[in-house]
Amino acid sequence: MKSRVLVVVLSLVGLLIIALVLRATRPTEDSTADAGDAEVDAIEGSTSDAELAAPLDALDASLPEIDAAPDATLSACATLAADNDERLAKVDGGADCVKAPQIDCMSGHGVSWGYRISSVVVKDDNTVKKGSADWDLNKCSSKVQLELVRADADGGVSAMRPSTLEYTWDTDENRISLVALSDYDGDGEPELLRMTLVRMHEGSPRHSSQVLTFKNNALSNYAKAPSDIWRADDVDDDGRVDLITRGPYERVAMKNVFGADSPVSPQIFAQHSIKDGSFSGVDDAAKAFTKLACPSKPTLDFADATDGSKSEDVAKMVVCARVWGASEQDIIVAWKSSCGPDAGGGNPLACQPWPKQLAAIAPPFVLK
Repeated sequence: MKSRVLVVVLSLVGLLIIALVLRATRPTEDSTADAGDAEVDAIEGSTSDAELAAPLDALDASLPEIDAAPDATLSACATLAADNDERLAKVDGGADCVKAPQIDCMSGHGVSWGYRISSVVVKDDNTVKKGSADWDLNKCSSKVQLELVRADADGGVSAMRPSTLEYTWDTDENRISLVALSDYDGDGEPELLRMTLVRMHEGSPRHSSQVLTFKNNALSNYAKAPSDIWRADDVDDDGRVDLITRGPYERVAMKNVFGADSPVSPQIFAQHSIKDGSFSGVDDAAKAFTKLACPSKPTLDFADATDGSKSEDVAKMVVCARVWGASEQDIIVAWKSSCGPDAGGGNPLACQPWPKQLAAIAPPFVLK
């Protein structure tokens, strides 16, 4: 019995000793915090600012230029817009005499391209002669002089290639578009697509386009690019921007209600960008793009031509028929079956001869 009591007592004494030892060796919260602070101080003291920044500097160096300094080029566009607005607001005769030009500003690849208004001249157009009568319009016209500006990420600004936009009493739209393309010539800076479009209330719309390249601080036309460019797109997802045109049908036009010419042919032809900096309008990628617009040979039905309300649809039908092998004679026979001498009932848009003009032009290729 005594031995059992002795065992129990010794066990309790042992547990008490263990508890006291643990309590004595456990760190307090304050001592833990002090140790942590000491460790942080040791780290900060052993690592210089240069050493901490080195990995970030290496990361910045690996980024493409477009991400390295975007703010400078983006602010250049904002500055141009503000300067242009301020200049227009100060025009003698009032800002109402100037239709603010629609001007794109393009930023990317470490540069910005935009237009800066250099001067504005306003002319009073209170009377305009229309035939034998003088119309009192109480309006004015203006001529806006522009210069194309290039701003780089370092703040450098170059002005080049002046342009003129004219606004008369019947100008509905006068727009300049700037689009960054691919680096076709491999000099490290992408080429630039410049397009202008002028729409008149009664006159013919005017469109022009150029692919520009920047070399030796000067702009010049990129010689390998086609003309009559209406937009840009990477049609085959190869990373190079292709150019969309009206193909050989670009000059065919219909007459609008004022008797002025208006382009009618569809924008369904691609100039495919090649690695050597040239373009092809007849390779597989170009044909595939046209085939998306013309998936099969259309049935020649000119019923929509008799009222002139669907001229674009009729033009696309004719061009698609040609690229699918229809002959000029096939199209003319079908056109005559709907557009006889009395068709259209005097509607000036009905049964115009431009479908026959489209039919007379051979396509760049025949789809299969």
